[in-house]
Parts: sequence; C-alpha cells; structure tokens
Amino acid sequence: MVAVTALILMAGCGGGGSSSSGSSGEVSALALPDRIQLSNVDEAGAARASRSIFRAAARGIYNDTDTDYTNAVKRSWVDDTDALDMINTILGVCNETSYSNFINAGPYKALVRDDDDSQQSQSGNTTTSTTTETLMEIIVDVTRASNTAPMIIKVWLYVNGPNDQPMLVRGYFEVTEGVSEEYPYGAMTAHFKGNMVNEDGDEGLEVMQMALSVSAEEGNVVIENVDDEGIAGGWESHRKVRVVANADVTQGNAYVYDQETEWNEDEGGEFLPPPTVSQIAFNETYFKETEEGQDPAVYAKDDLKHRIYRYKLFDAETGAETRLNSGFPIEFETDSGTKNGYVGYYGLWTNNNLTLASGATVSDMDGNEYTVFRAAGKLTKHTASQMPLGDLTGVELSKWADGTDAIITWDGSSFIEIGYRDQSNGQIVYYPEGDPNIAEVTFTEWDGAWCEPLKSFLRIGTLYAGGATPDNSSTVYFHTEQTLSPSEATDLTLYTWAFTLDMPIDQTVVDQAQDSQNSYWGNESEKSFHFIASEMMLYDAAEENQVSLSGLDIPEGNMLQWGYHLGPLTTEQYFNDQEPYFWEANNAEVYYTWNTGTDQWNQYVTVRDANGNFASFDPPLSFAYTHSTANDANGEATNDGKRFRLEYDGFSLNMPWAYNPESGQWEPQINLADGTQLEDADGNQYVIKGIEECLIMNEVEDPTGITFENEEEVGEPTLTYDSSQTDLVGAVPTDVVLRVIKGEVIE
Repeated sequence: MVAVTALILMAGCGGGGSSSSGSSGEVSALALPDRIQLSNVDEAGAARASRSIFRAAARGIYNDTDTDYTNAVKRSWVDDTDALDMINTILGVCNETSYSNFINAGPYKALVRDDDDSQQSQSGNTTTSTTTETLMEIIVDVTRASNTAPMIIKVWLYVNGPNDQPMLVRGYFEVTEGVSEEYPYGAMTAHFKGNMVNEDGDEGLEVMQMALSVSAEEGNVVIENVDDEGIAGGWESHRKVRVVANADVTQGNAYVYDQETEWNEDEGGEFLPPPTVSQIAFNETYFKETEEGQDPAVYAKDDLKHRIYRYKLFDAETGAETRLNSGFPIEFETDSGTKNGYVGYYGLWTNNNLTLASGATVSDMDGNEYTVFRAAGKLTKHTASQMPLGDLTGVELSKWADGTDAIITWDGSSFIEIGYRDQSNGQIVYYPEGDPNIAEVTFTEWDGAWCEPLKSFLRIGTLYAGGATPDNSSTVYFHTEQTLSPSEATDLTLYTWAFTLDMPIDQTVVDQAQDSQNSYWGNESEKSFHFIASEMMLYDAAEENQVSLSGLDIPEGNMLQWGYHLGPLTTEQYFNDQEPYFWEANNAEVYYTWNTGTDQWNQYVTVRDANGNFASFDPPLSFAYTHSTANDANGEATNDGKRFRLEYDGFSLNMPWAYNPESGQWEPQINLADGTQLEDADGNQYVIKGIEECLIMNEVEDPTGITFENEEEVGEPTLTYDSSQTDLVGAVPTDVVLRVIKGEVIE
C-alpha cells in the first residue's frame, strides 16, 4: 500500500554509480551513490564472521584471483535507520535502470525484478514452484545539456497504491553534483507524486507527494526528505527527515518524524496515532537513537551482524558463475501501444497485469515471434523425502484448522502453538508469554503442517498413528514439490481414489460440488485420468473432457472458489477391491496433483515458437541443505542441524524467510557465509557468495559513559514538495523501447 515501498528495487545493480559517456558520446552522467547510509562502519567488524568459512571450506581455485567468484561485487549497507528508506529507494530506481548509459537518448523502458527485502512466502499453503516471476516496468528519460549543466531524470511507473489499486507515479530529479570527496553523496533534488488510476485508465485522486534533497553545505552533508501518502480518513503515512553529517560521514545528527495508520483490534478499525519523533547522533564508534519520551538506545558500529538478501552461485572448483536460461523479455501490441512482459520457467508476467489470451502473439527482443500457450491447470510432481523430527526443533510450521493458520513449533518433546498468521497482511502474531493459547497441539492421523524452510507439507499426523508418541528420533515423511514444465512433462495415466468432480465438469457439477463431496466418502471408487504433455492438460479416462473450470461461474463461498485440487494421483494402482488403502497414495515415492481454476496462478502459461515448439527454460537448481554454525555468516548456532530446501533460479539463491516479532520485519531465516558449499542431487558442487547484504549494529547493553562530542538536536526539514517540478514530467511517453531488464542493458 505504501507507494514508495512499492518502488523498492535492487539498488546497486545498474550502472549509475560512476560517470559514463552515455549515448551522446561527449556528455557524461553524474555519478550517484548506490545507497546513502548515515554511518561508515568498522570494515573488520563487517568481515569478521564471513572470513571464518574460508577456514572450513574445501580449498579449490574458485577464490583465486580473477575468477567470477572473486570478481563478484558484494554490496553492503548499514541498517542505521529506516528514515533513509525513501531516499535509498529512489537511488535504487536510478541504478537499476542503468541511466548512465542513456544520457540524451530519449525515454526508454527498464524491467526490474520486484525482489525487495520483504519478499517471502506468507501462506502456509504456497510453494515457490507455483510462483510466477514478476517484474516492474519503469520508463526513464535522462537528459543533460552539457558537462557543466544539471542532469535531469524523469521517471514514470505504475505501482500498487492505497487498497492495492493501480497508481501512476511521476518523478523528477535534478542532479547538480556527482559523488566526490566534497560531495560524498552527490547533490540533487527530487519530487514525486502519485495518482490513482481509474478503471477507464484515466488518472484520478492524487494520493502521494514526496520530495527529497541531498547536498553539501559548509562542509556538511545535508539530507532532507518529506513524504505524505494515502487517503485522509483511510490509510495514511507521513514522514519527515533531516540529516546533517560531517564531510566523511563519520559523525552527525538526524531528526525523524514518522506517523502511519495503525489497526486497533479493540475498536476494530484503523486510526492515525500520534507521530513518533526521534533524534539521532552518531560518531566513529557508536550510533544513538532517542525517541521522544523514551530512553536512548546506543549501538556499536564495530559489532555487526549480516542479513543477506541476495546470493550468486559459482562452480566450486573453477569459480565460474552458474548461469541458467531462466527466461527472456517479450513485447506485444495493445490498443494503448506496445507493452512488455517476461516469460520464463515460472510462467508469464505482463506489465499492468494484462492477461494475454492463448494464441496471442508476442515477440522477443530480436523480433522472433511466439504465441502464448495457456493451459487451464498445472500438474505438480511430489517426490518423497524424510528427516528426523529433531531437525525441526524450533522451526515454525503452519497448521490450518478451523479457519486459523496456527504457527507451531516442535520443542523437542511436543508441538506447541506459539501464534497465528494474520490473513489480512500475512504477518505472524506471536502470543505473549503466559497466554493460554500457548498450548500443546494435537494431530489426527491425517493432519499435517506446511514447512516453509522445506517448501513442503509435512504429514505429522502419521507420527501419532496407533497411539505412538513422537520424539526427536521419529521420522517425518514429506514430499518436495515441482510444477512440471513442458520440457519435464510426459504423457501419464494417473489413478486416484480421492473425491473427484463428475465429468464433464459443467455449471451444475460446480453448484453441487459440496453435496457431491459429502456423499462420496463411504462410496469410494477408483478413477483414472490421462495427462497429455503436448497440451499440458489433464483429461478424463476417455480423453474426451478436460479437467478444467474454464468458463464456469464459481461463486464466493463455493468449495471451488480457490480452484479444484485433484489428488493424490499415482501412476500405479495402489488399491484393490478388498482393502482400498486410499491414504497409501500419499506415501508413494512419487505422486502428482492437478490444480485448475479461474485465477492465473491456477493455470500454466508459456509460449511456443513459430514451429510450435514450447520455449525451453532451465529449471531452478535445487539443494537439500543442512545448516551448520561453520556456514553461518554470523557464527550463530540457532539453526545448526536444521534442514532447508534451497533453489537457485539463475538470479539469486531463494532462501527461507521468517517473521521477526522484535523488529516487526520479515528476515532471511539463515544467512550463509561466503564460500558455503552446496551439492545438487547429481553430486555437482557449488559455492555461494552473498552480493547484497545489510549490516545490523548490535545494541550496547550498558551505554553509560558513551558520549558524542557534537551531539545536538536537528530541527525538522524546511524542504517542501513542489508540484511545478512533477508537472515537468508530463504525460507517460508512448512507443517506448525496452532497453534494460534486471539491471542488464539489452544490446
């Protein structure tokens, strides 16, 4: 809902951090920082934990001079205040669009992977194997009259605004100084506004105004930011920031004003609480924050923890970067002009969430044409695995029961409910100590729970079969999941004793689905289906009718509202007339499930080339990883011995995330040290390197005696939003060519 939060991109991946001759040949881009932080940190403290892995790692040449591994740039920043999130967001936009390559080249498009610091699975019933990769489209126009003139950057982009409705954001930068010794963060001003977009595509209510400035005055770096977002009486956010630091940014002060709508459970609605006002002071060694009416908190700048947001994968012997053919950008024509998208292993994404019908024509950046292929469902393969229950100690699991997504953990002797997931925002609410809801959880034989670190559903109820009492040595059985792509799929005959809708599926079948399911149990029977790989479609036994909900009306409250889940489906007939072991299918080494529905996430979408061949993409590399303290970037033992399923999609190693109630943020559950080794199912060896990380300063327990020579209160900013600046941005350009995708310039 926060407009600027929606802009958070992968800062530092583009080419804006240094001067460039650009497309004009003579006029250079002004160098901007990839990020602004209040404080420089002790480099030794930042590297201390990471170095430990090299003592444990097997020696090879991957970390020799001039390998891809050693040349991969690590981008680190200090989490010294949330106050600069907005400014760093804007710098991230600049860098991710590779603006320095397009001085005076006219407007162009950049597709940016929407991969911010808070992205993770927030549902107990989802898996990354069914995720569609999404990108964000930005239109940029960079101009500079000469090497003595300011550099002007205009930005247009669509993001989600209040109530998750589309919003058009315009931005206008005027950059007067690049990064230098005198201007450590350069000098610039920028103004932004956001307007809601009506159903007819016209601009509506203005719901965002923001301004920022970065300058150097009398030897000081001065940063100001004002930001107002939302709709009065609805969701609102108001923030003001002023920072004054010395030239080398080793000491300084800041003022932070923050006010945002909160939810009052007692009153059952949103309200705008009083603002919080904080004063910040920092020097070479310490960082101090004093919130109005609260005791100050002091943090040590040489005592740091790593929070790693992105990794790259390399060959363990040669250090060569592991590259996958994970997808490519596309463009297509609409009544409102040329639009862009991206097709890959996870499916098809389009800007503005446009739906492309099956058979629609698209083209890649070389002009090669493809047709959109859309199947009405997805076939998922489930492969058996197992682990000792003790490896799950302390791991959070999601157990859905009676309309509640309960968060439970194994404490070494029993499963305990510790909180629940708020379905309105995906955040975990933990019960306070002593709360009566903190209690042992019981399971029936058929119960289970979703484990996000393993990206699998765990059949925990089987541990209690026959009155057994599980312990750490008990074996937990589960299946890893993989949604099949055309290159992996084959024709299959599949069997099930599960409840199935009558075929053909028509509106009457949908309307009577619940009654049919209620009357099924006790009258079970085996059914067979056929999956046709060339169509990526499931048919009934006669191969006459598709297992699909396409074209049908699924009313709210119908059991098929979120789709039709069919399975387990096996390639063997697990049952006989005397004793139908229905649930034994869930224990098969491999079984399948079919999901179909009216939503795009229930469908499989890809493209075919001119010869009718499916586009081929590399599946993510999957790793069964057991964590150890030696591999932990912070040397922590919290997750020692725990199992995780990691996937590398060619862009980053996807890690499990967990909600931290202390910080109120989603964070990576584990942080791997550089050089950590991974092995895939075929025995291939890889090493990882973190290339984007946040450094967290640890709080000083007893700050008595710590002083700041120049500590002083900083007043609120004098900067105000100037609508005349955003008016200069103008209408959204049309017929703009895509030039950058995921930070890479398209040649």
